[in-house]
Amino acid sequence: MAIPMRPRLLAALAPTFLGFLLLQVAAGAGTPPGKAFNLTWISTDFKTILEWQPKPTNYTYTVQISDRSRNWKYKCTGTTDTECDLTDEIVKDVNWTYEARVLSVPWRNSTHGKETLFGTHGEEPPFTNARKFLPYRDTKIGQPVIQKYEQDGTKLKVTVKDSFTLVRKNGTFLTLRQVFGNDLGYILTYRKDSSTGRKTNTTHTNEFLIDVEKGVSYCFFVQAVIFSRKTNHKSPESITKCTEQWKSVLGETLIIVGAVVFLVTVFIILLTISLCKRRKNRAGQKRKNTPSRLA
Repeated sequence: MAIPMRPRLLAALAPTFLGFLLLQVAAGAGTPPGKAFNLTWISTDFKTILEWQPKPTNYTYTVQISDRSRNWKYKCTGTTDTECDLTDEIVKDVNWTYEARVLSVPWRNSTHGKETLFGTHGEEPPFTNARKFLPYRDTKIGQPVIQKYEQDGTKLKVTVKDSFTLVRKNGTFLTLRQVFGNDLGYILTYRKDSSTGRKTNTTHTNEFLIDVEKGVSYCFFVQAVIFSRKTNHKSPESITKCTEQWKSVLGETLIIVGAVVFLVTVFIILLTISLCKRRKNRAGQKRKNTPSRLA
């Protein structure tokens, strides 16, 4: 009975042995590293980082970015991180379209420097291309800051701070205005403090001067806008600010009331002094008239 069962047993175990044999071959040859995916540019005010997935296991990552000569430049060589800061490269020319890719390099190659990234036989490691990146068009604009504001009667004046970027010229960081010029503008959204109805005003400068109702408080925020962009053209909203006209009106009222009280007080004092003088004069006259009557 045992002899006829051997062919069946071998047939049943054949897939297991075949799988084990393939695993041994793969282990001897080295498991190929996985390719990066979900490559994403994260950029705000030209601070630019390339992110991707997954976390590496038996390999490392190396990033390449093309320069203006269309040559690949190595960045973040042999890293186990899933991000690479490419700011220092893209700020060299914010109007240049950059290409980048992430290489997955086996441990045995990545630990010996850049010259061995392509293996002992010159084979190219797996890589994934990022979408092309044009800083002037693609970087997001950060949250603007309202530098100062003032409501004087029927006029509301708002000034937006000219924020700095990481773009340099002659060793000096440039502002958003210096990079974008007249392509940069701001949108002011405002409303009465007691209302939900909103109005907007747009400027190509960093200042607003709008007509408002006297004695009414207003709340407002600003957003930066790049006029030449079709998408990604607005920044987040700034922190909302509100004028406090009730304090101004109260202050004016207190000043008026104080002035009236002061004048009334002065009048009372002068009147009191005048009455006292008149009484003294009358008393003096009585003293003068008294001896003559007795005589």
